Amino acid sequence: MSKKLTTVAGSTVLVGALAATVVVMATDPGEKKSAGTVGSAAATAWPLVQGSTYQGLSSLSSIAAAPDGTVWAGGSQTTSHKTLLKKLSGGKWSDVALPASLGYANVNSLSAPAANNLWWAGQLNVSGDRQPLGHWNGSKWGKYTVPLSFFPDSMVAADAKTAFTAGFSPVGKRWNGTSWSDTNIGINTRVFDASSATNVWAAGFSADEAQPAVARWNGKAWTRVPFPKIDGIVRGEIAPAFSDLKVISANDVWAVGSVRVKNTAGKQVSRSLFAHWNGTKWTHTVGADGTYLMQVESDGAGGIWVQSDSATMKHRTAAGVWSTETLAAPAGKRARATGMVLQPGTKTIWVAGTTENADRTFDMAIWRSNS
Repeated sequence: MSKKLTTVAGSTVLVGALAATVVVMATDPGEKKSAGTVGSAAATAWPLVQGSTYQGLSSLSSIAAAPDGTVWAGGSQTTSHKTLLKKLSGGKWSDVALPASLGYANVNSLSAPAANNLWWAGQLNVSGDRQPLGHWNGSKWGKYTVPLSFFPDSMVAADAKTAFTAGFSPVGKRWNGTSWSDTNIGINTRVFDASSATNVWAAGFSADEAQPAVARWNGKAWTRVPFPKIDGIVRGEIAPAFSDLKVISANDVWAVGSVRVKNTAGKQVSRSLFAHWNGTKWTHTVGADGTYLMQVESDGAGGIWVQSDSATMKHRTAAGVWSTETLAAPAGKRARATGMVLQPGTKTIWVAGTTENADRTFDMAIWRSNS
């Protein structure tokens, strides 16, 4: 499914410094509670396999994989305002040609439940009165639209007749195989994921309660799923919310994010949020001051990968042992991940994002895990 960076109230969640050592975590990947240092050498770096080949700024916002192993990454060419869509097939990344009607948008989110069923949700980069939703059926592109006031920031497609998109609102859009219509999700949705058409999850926050929130689609309706209340949350511009979600099965769902609280000194700080659904209830861990969690993905072997800041990738084995790796960056540049996805049939994780220069200019980038 789609993996991507999300924002709240138009502000990207900021992150801390890169990890320099490999550490075993006791409980929370956002908090370096060392249960024993594995080693003091620099963390293993994931290679940068694709950089920018465009004139001017470019960035990737989302990445998704189809069951046949095809991987898609999307974003935009900033200076030209053109849509940027790339495809990994046969071991090579290449640009995807889009029709003119889909040519000027940022790809916010991608989802590919089948090789002949890719959806992307976009935001116009030029003037217009409708936001685009692109669809690839294996042979041609189709365009659907939603009102300009609707911000299609997240997207998931479970099969040919089940897809959802939303943008920080309790009311999203649902695809029934023929058309898009309103659907009441019941929470301010920041991200979707699904393991089937009857097991679709949405995660984000509850504006009324100022608490992280989750909801589930059972094939017929959305139901709010209880999540333990987190005490001490501070209401503000940055919502206490989940930023990513990985649905492995009906009884195995992971969610990550952050909450803003007052610490013992009375200072407002961000703390990471790490949660798991076991089929019956949600359990969670809140991390230390100044920690964040951005993305979560299966490792293909019973464990998970978690992105804890711009370029830090934390791995949790099926046995619960944590270690840390980083994304490689050219000299003088900083790696910034915006999404990651497991390539089906492998243990390879692909990461999309940018490399940022000292002058804040940036270029699209794709990394691959060492698995």
